[in-house]
Formats: sequence, structure tokens, C-alpha cells
Amino acid sequence: MSPEAQRIAIAESVGIHLHDGDHAPSNYTFVTDLPDYLNDLNAMHEVEKTMLNDTLTLLNYARELRYLVNSEGSAKNERFICGDWHATAAQRSEAYLRTIGKWEGGSDDR
Repeated sequence: MSPEAQRIAIAESVGIHLHDGDHAPSNYTFVTDLPDYLNDLNAMHEVEKTMLNDTLTLLNYARELRYLVNSEGSAKNERFICGDWHATAAQRSEAYLRTIGKWEGGSDDR
């Protein structure tokens, strides 16, 4: 899934409306105005806050995030229980999209 597609999917999931023409309502935004979810932990923190009232979604997100963090880099060898606290914004973005069923990826999909 391309970075731009990820940014758009996340933005739409949290209620940011995109427009592709000149006659869009004033609450629509350009893709270039979207938060940089894949590189900005603060932006992903705002997305994570949208899950706080849905325990099942939050648990599924935590599971996805733990899987991603433990399967990449040094965390793979450490496997300590709080490793997902150190997840990158990109890992959080992927975990979120997988959780809400919007991830479009390659053969490594679960």
C-alpha cells in the first residue's frame, strides 16, 4: 500500500474529507494538507485516541502493533512486553489500517 494511499485511508477513517474537484464543500481538504501519519507520532496519537471507546478495536490494534514491532528490527530479538511502545509512526499506521480492515498489501497479509 503506497504511503499516499495509507494517508488517505487513515484520514477518511477519522472523518477528514478529501476532494478531487473545484466544487467541493469548504470542509474538504487537499491530500497535500493531510497529516503525515507515517512519519508523525503526534498525528498517529490523535488517530489512536479515536479507538479509546471501542475496547475490541483497541485490543485488535494492540495485537496488530505488537506483531509488527516484534517482526521487525531489533525488537524481533528482544520480544519484551512493552516493545510496541517504541513503534514507529509507520508501524502504527499499518497496524491501524489492518485493524479497521483498510490495509491493502502484498503476500504478507494475515
